[in-house]
Amino acid sequence: MAKHITDSKGMGIADKIFSSMTGENLKKFENDNQSKSIEKSNLFKGNSSSLKSEDIKSPVEKISPSNKSLQRIDKYDHIIKDAAEKYDLDEKLIKSVILTESAGRADAKSKANAKGLMQLMDSTATDMGVKNSWDPKDNIHGGAKYLSKLLNQFDGEVDLALAAYNAGPGNVNKYNGIPPFKETQAYVKRVNNYLNILD
Repeated sequence: MAKHITDSKGMGIADKIFSSMTGENLKKFENDNQSKSIEKSNLFKGNSSSLKSEDIKSPVEKISPSNKSLQRIDKYDHIIKDAAEKYDLDEKLIKSVILTESAGRADAKSKANAKGLMQLMDSTATDMGVKNSWDPKDNIHGGAKYLSKLLNQFDGEVDLALAAYNAGPGNVNKYNGIPPFKETQAYVKRVNNYLNILD
């Protein structure tokens, strides 16, 4: 890998990592995208209350998911649809979380040992009744069930549920909102960005 990186003239390490993970060229990817404000609809069908997060109207960089990641999640459409119906969620919300968490890779594993498409921690998987986090159906249903639980816990506030999915509900409660963690703030914006882009 190191030799491959050094042989890629004019391509930085971030470019190379992005390319190897998504199959896309980062420079082209950045040039094809532009800034845009996010407008959200209620993505939790079980709650008709309006969203209150201040981040909804804040401008975020519009970044489209790579074509390869979109192709990867296409094969899970039927599972995503079933999970959305079962847990009363918008399909786009589930897809956006999958794109953000794993770029549609069923074999994704984080340094923190989160696994699969929706990057479930073992404890969360157990709590959600997931027997095999590597199985796409189990993983998507477990992640959707957890997301639905978080949406109920945070009164349908999508941004708070997303922050809790990323940083844990304890941190959202501790900070009485989206925690001041750069990773979590970027995560919420990235999911919202994908929500705004997906058809």
